[in-house]
Amino acid sequence: MEKRTFGLMSGMLLALVGCGGDSSSDDSAGLDVQIKTEVTDTGSISLTTTSYSMADTTIELNQKASGSIGWANHYYLFTAPQSGYISLRLKGKDSSEADLDMHISDLDGTSKHWSTLNGSSQELTVIELVAGHQYEIIIENVGDLDSENYTLTVAELNRDELGLEEKEYLAVINETETETCLRNGTSFTQSYTRSWPTIVNFKSGYFDSLEERFKMSSVSESAFKMAAEFSEKYTEDGVDGQFSSSITLGGAFTANNTSADLNFTRTYTDKFGDSTEECTSSSTGTMKFIL
Repeated sequence: MEKRTFGLMSGMLLALVGCGGDSSSDDSAGLDVQIKTEVTDTGSISLTTTSYSMADTTIELNQKASGSIGWANHYYLFTAPQSGYISLRLKGKDSSEADLDMHISDLDGTSKHWSTLNGSSQELTVIELVAGHQYEIIIENVGDLDSENYTLTVAELNRDELGLEEKEYLAVINETETETCLRNGTSFTQSYTRSWPTIVNFKSGYFDSLEERFKMSSVSESAFKMAAEFSEKYTEDGVDGQFSSSITLGGAFTANNTSADLNFTRTYTDKFGDSTEECTSSSTGTMKFIL
């Protein structure tokens, strides 16, 4: 049974969007907190294709690479000329049969990033580069189309590219989570360390992902809180399942409002046929306001 994920609910990477989404709660609160952001120029990046038969291509920062992908993954490599944040946007066909995913790994470090929105070929994420490290981008066709055209854009961070509205901020969360699970009577514990981006609006009181808008329950000059629940029924290979999860998040602004310290508590239950998995986790982290 594969663990199902749902954005903030599971701590997985949030694909970014600057608008839209439904409220997961009727309760919300907001305050126009004065946030300070920081963006570092990353210079030019040469992006080279490595996996399929065609002439080598390079892409400079803020330009596009194009490809046509079948069932074999496409791989791109680049070396970061200096440290800083960049955005990666993948655009494929807008069709119910189309579904492309994007995975990014630091080959000289341990960080991994991904954007895997279900049933979509529109993916977007933000990563923090380390100067001199080599990065691998993997594009995967997981939809029902035998082949699909796409464009990949590696760009310097800017509000227009990310679709940020007024009072929306791009933030990157660094989190360490310890999770204890009970699967069919067997208990096990696992730990995760990860980095993922989100969009936050303290004035209107929400976190925003590509799939859902999560409302905050309270916002003050020093802290904020959020609680949300999610449940869905699904069928895989003819077997029915039901997944439910909950999250509570507490944050405290640090000096000068350039970041916030975070505490998460999560639970989830996944019933799939005769199999049941129940997990609880707690984690700490930081939210750095980037843009």
